[in-house]
Amino acid sequence: MRGPVVRGFEKATGSYGEGGHQGIDIAAPRGTAVVAAADGTVAWTGELPRGRFVSISHAGGVRTTYLDLDAISVTQGQRISRGQQLGTLFGTRDLSSSATHLHFDACMNGSPVDPRLLIHGFDTGSYIRLCPVQRPGGEQTAGKPAVVQQNGGLWQTLVNPLKSAYRAAAAGIDGFWKGASAAACWLGRGFSDHWNKITYPTARKLGHWIAVGANRCWSNRYVKAVAAGIAAALVIIVVIITLPLSLTVTLIAAIAAGLACLGMAIYYAAVHPSGFSFYSCFFKSLSAGTAVAATVVSFGSLGAAISAGWSEIGLAGVLKCAVGNGILASTFEGSTSYLFTGHISFKRMLVAFAVGAISGPVGKVVKEGVVGSRLVQALIVNFSEGGFAVSARAAVLFLKESGVVLHVTITFLRDGATAFGGKLVYLVFTGSFALCTNLTTCILNHKPITFSGMLASFIAGTAFGALGLAFGGKGLEGLLSRFGAFKDGIGKIANTMLCKLATKGGHKGMTSGLESLFKRLFHEKDPPALIKEE
Repeated sequence: MRGPVVRGFEKATGSYGEGGHQGIDIAAPRGTAVVAAADGTVAWTGELPRGRFVSISHAGGVRTTYLDLDAISVTQGQRISRGQQLGTLFGTRDLSSSATHLHFDACMNGSPVDPRLLIHGFDTGSYIRLCPVQRPGGEQTAGKPAVVQQNGGLWQTLVNPLKSAYRAAAAGIDGFWKGASAAACWLGRGFSDHWNKITYPTARKLGHWIAVGANRCWSNRYVKAVAAGIAAALVIIVVIITLPLSLTVTLIAAIAAGLACLGMAIYYAAVHPSGFSFYSCFFKSLSAGTAVAATVVSFGSLGAAISAGWSEIGLAGVLKCAVGNGILASTFEGSTSYLFTGHISFKRMLVAFAVGAISGPVGKVVKEGVVGSRLVQALIVNFSEGGFAVSARAAVLFLKESGVVLHVTITFLRDGATAFGGKLVYLVFTGSFALCTNLTTCILNHKPITFSGMLASFIAGTAFGALGLAFGGKGLEGLLSRFGAFKDGIGKIANTMLCKLATKGGHKGMTSGLESLFKRLFHEKDPPALIKEE
């Protein structure tokens, strides 16, 4: 290839051929054709970090190499004529010169020579070859100069053993490194073969079958329902754990909420064979679990009040209240159903009896416990009479009985806060209990469970719980008892019956009205297909 030589041949500086420049760099543009310097056979083609190259063997033990080609147009073993194109120049990957160039070198019998000696028809026969050199041990070396032993004196005598030890250690390290490299290559090839033939195909098949199984499982609405119930239960349990509750109340509330979430999720999946929605199932389960958890937490917080209310009413009073409230609830349900629909559902009456028999005694026991303490009764009397003098007399009485003003003040404030907190917890309890009652009634009567219905039940339960705490803790009975006709005898019985009927009717009417209002506000519609009641 024609071009200026930007770097010439430089003899190697090291014992192993390192250093120097074993060839010449001929500058030329990229893409220039590169041709053979003489006739020969392609000995090797390949690629080095310095670029692609072609080596040609010529007569007389000469070999030429052409480095940093872009495209190679010959193959190994091919006969080449002088001037035949070998490829095109790339020229920038060999960093021996900064210009775009071809690195061209030549070797004679394995020893690098200046290739410029061959450019103008170099005759290898004009060079004298050295005869084998006879070394002291009888060993002969062809074509290598004899090593002349020189006497270096004392210094050479001291250094030679160190050199020998260094060479032996270097040879040992080199052998160890080669062995370790061979072992690492063997392990790497074994691991690669095992990964390509066994591990990867097995893992891929396993992942495919897992994905297929997961898709098939997820296509089942009951699996989705269980997942939604577990997710809702986890949300509620996390909230319960953060509350300042005892370990027993926390554990019972978590278990009850989890069971309620799973039960509601499975029920939702059972009544929605088509059009199942994971998010709707999740929120329904979350609502049911929240209602049950709030009820359990309220029971735990009102433990003292429940104990006091139970001791106040007794087992006979609880049974009496259960039977009476159940009969009243079933009668009210049957009469209203006949009044508005023209027929009576005994199934709904039975459900109403069961709900009333449970909710009536529970609500009465809790309410009696909340409003039954002496301090609350004293406060109720003071505020109901509305006289400052009575309050002053009550305060003097408290001071006289305790003897210490500070102690009485602290006790008064503490008991008042306790009474207010108890009433607040009672209101939460009544709302949550009403929500649980609504859910139970909907499930037993195959009615749709809606967010509007649950919210309306909670608000109505809270409102009638507050009404029950009014008028000295007697609710509507306390209001009507202020009239003389409802204090004694038949009037007292009529008072009780009227109050219960008013409470039932008012609660149902308020729930229905709020549910209709919330449906309009939230644009909520009933499910298109419902299981009709017999």
